[in-house]
Amino acid sequence: MSTTVLVGTKRFRLDDKDLLGVGGEGRVFRSGRQAFKIFFTMTDARLKKLAAFPRGLPNRVVGPLDVCTDTKGNAVGYAMRVLDGAVDIHRAGQRKWRETNSMSAADVLTVFGELASTVAELHDRGVVVGDLNDGNVVLTAPTPHDPWQPWFIDADSMQFAGFPCTVAHERFLDPRLYGVDLEHTRALSRESDFYALAVMLFTSLLFVHPYGGAHASFPTLLRRAEGRHSILRGDVKLPNAALRPDVLPDDALAWFTEVFDRDAREPLPRALLDARFTRCRCGVEHARRACPACSVRVAVPSTVRARGRIRITAMTRAEGARFIAPAAAYEALLRLDGDWLVRANGTRVGQILENQTHVRASSHLGFAFYRAGLVTMSFLFDMDRGPLRQLDLPHIEGRLVDWSVTFDQGHVLFCTATEKAGRVIHSAHLVDATGATLASETGPAGSSAILHGVFGKCLASGAILVPTDDGLVLVRAERATRTFVPIRAFPETRDLVPPDADLLVGPGGSVYVVTHDEIVHLSFEGNPSP
Repeated sequence: MSTTVLVGTKRFRLDDKDLLGVGGEGRVFRSGRQAFKIFFTMTDARLKKLAAFPRGLPNRVVGPLDVCTDTKGNAVGYAMRVLDGAVDIHRAGQRKWRETNSMSAADVLTVFGELASTVAELHDRGVVVGDLNDGNVVLTAPTPHDPWQPWFIDADSMQFAGFPCTVAHERFLDPRLYGVDLEHTRALSRESDFYALAVMLFTSLLFVHPYGGAHASFPTLLRRAEGRHSILRGDVKLPNAALRPDVLPDDALAWFTEVFDRDAREPLPRALLDARFTRCRCGVEHARRACPACSVRVAVPSTVRARGRIRITAMTRAEGARFIAPAAAYEALLRLDGDWLVRANGTRVGQILENQTHVRASSHLGFAFYRAGLVTMSFLFDMDRGPLRQLDLPHIEGRLVDWSVTFDQGHVLFCTATEKAGRVIHSAHLVDATGATLASETGPAGSSAILHGVFGKCLASGAILVPTDDGLVLVRAERATRTFVPIRAFPETRDLVPPDADLLVGPGGSVYVVTHDEIVHLSFEGNPSP
């Protein structure tokens, strides 16, 4: 499917293979050195706002350059600059991504120094970002050795002159504005920008939202935000992925406390942006004289029995390397030839959408999916022969944030995280080798065991071992209802599975917990399956 747009008299053909992303308002395509945001519906209000968009904004704002029309002369969107290799800034709040991409805490502070300066320039021009969230800010690095550079995108939603910003991401919306009608008020302001930027920085430094975690009296993140009960109170149970807040210097902790517990709204302080972090031998970065994580770390001996049910054997990566089979080794047996997926032996698997298809493979099965506009197509295939088999999975709605694919000999588990209208939704789908859907579930992150995170799960004989903040949980598919059912919990593993670990199936129902510097072998007494 393709569409033609015009900027002045110049024509641009936009194909699905050129799609850069899909959001709640429209789709973004690339053509040469330009990108085009094409709205699902172009309203008079949007057109007037585009015509009045201020010029000469800071360089880090990727704003509308020209209105584009369809072949009948109707305005359908706008043209803007292209950012090569851009990733959403929410990646800075993911420990594993940070480790893989060598992004340090110092790099994070440099990025937020740039963001704070850009926000200040916008405010001086009378512009409020408004919908400031981790999907509207992206990072680029021209080469792996260049510093990360931040950019504001979706600038057409910014608030200026007589044009209010009418949308906001609930995880970044100032709690003082909960319940306020953004559609008919100019409620978003400099202060709400300061709050959103503080949330983004806090999350990037500690890998947890300031109102994340769990608390008996405040069951959800939004309730904790309403009650101004942040994780800095000390009585909130932190998720495994989070760093201890005391890795931050005292003045940073004091400032964040003023913001999240006492409603201070002010620019990021220079003292915080100038904080100096050190990486401890344990891998944790901190801005203290001594590593707070090491002071509470419990050493795991080479072999120990935990509560009589699980034997733990710690080994180095070199010792455990023979157990680890990288998925990339199997994906290297496939290649894309235009719109064809081709095996290493030259046989064609099937037609896919060029530049848009995501592929994962094991030694025996492969999985692929792509999005064409609002339609999602998913496929299963055998690695040695045969065509693509189309799967009947629900469409992916909203912006795709994260996804993962896990295999066993006869099953595939496909997990996603998406964002729509400011809310993040997780999904999990289990299919067998014939392509039949065995179980499917969608809901808020953490609302069930199977929806606890996108990565890290392992799969054996259709049973799924899921790492949660309360330890590993064994989940199976209930075929009659096509739902996921928790079968058994292993709370004694809570401190044995780091947040950035991968789980791999070992012999006899055991599990290897793989991190960046070690492998821990968990052997269950009996078999973990029921």
